[in-house]
Amino acid sequence: MGWIKKWALAAMLVASLAACNLTSSSSLTDTPTPEPLTSVPSATPTSDIIPTNTLTPTATFTATVPQPPTAVLPSCIPRGDWKQYVVLPGDTLFRIAERGNTTVAELTTGNCIDDPSKIVSGQILYVPNDVATVTPRPSATPEPTATLSPDEQLEAYVILSEDDGAQGPQVGCGDSLVLQSLPIARSEYAAANIEAVIDYFGNAPEGTRNPASASDTYNPLHGYNLSVNNIAVNIGYVEVDLSGDMILSGVCFDAILEAQLVGNVLYLANVNEAVIMLNGENLIYRFDMSGNARRDYVYTRDKFNLPNVP
Repeated sequence: MGWIKKWALAAMLVASLAACNLTSSSSLTDTPTPEPLTSVPSATPTSDIIPTNTLTPTATFTATVPQPPTAVLPSCIPRGDWKQYVVLPGDTLFRIAERGNTTVAELTTGNCIDDPSKIVSGQILYVPNDVATVTPRPSATPEPTATLSPDEQLEAYVILSEDDGAQGPQVGCGDSLVLQSLPIARSEYAAANIEAVIDYFGNAPEGTRNPASASDTYNPLHGYNLSVNNIAVNIGYVEVDLSGDMILSGVCFDAILEAQLVGNVLYLANVNEAVIMLNGENLIYRFDMSGNARRDYVYTRDKFNLPNVP
């Protein structure tokens, strides 16, 4: 029976081991294999905005940058079909135009002249009409006043030194502008009177700077000998184009020089405003040192305390 017990014990041992194996394998939980994710289709976005009609552009604008105009200078041919005139000593285009019944602008264009102030004696010009014989210019020794009646004499402004405005508009440093009869004949044309006065004062004596009596006057325009290129008298204003040298020498002198020249232009033209050019520049550039003067500066009677023309 011994072997039967051994067999029985062996069988029990095998059964016990099998039971343990079953228990162990039943207690282990297999790790589940994850199922593949099913891709979720992306949602199609929706919009609450209702599309409107698409606007069709009605016009296309192209920005164009303006370009500066191209300067085209026409060739200038002198008027060879006009008569020839030889420039005489002392001639200006203004005098030639006046004697030839034409204008400075017409002569300038017809002769292709850039600067009307630069004509010289002996130069040949073309003129549309005959030019009258030259009238002698006033000499440094004026014609005696006895040959002219008071009604024939031309009046113009002179400087009365140290008068301080007692007998005329106050100008400069205590001086006055006073009217004085000149030994030259008055013309019915304002332009002719202006030119005659400018020429006269350029040749007339300087006068007395510090007067011994109330009748002694001073002529600051003495020696300047300005040339008149053109004078245009319009309603209410006058335009004067001059050439020549004008040397300034101090505040007080410069003030009476300007007052005598401009004052006579305004007075003889009988206007309230004047534009005066000297050698192509506004005369004010010679007297205004501020640097703010405009090229189109207009002189007025108020600047020299002159009464305005009604």
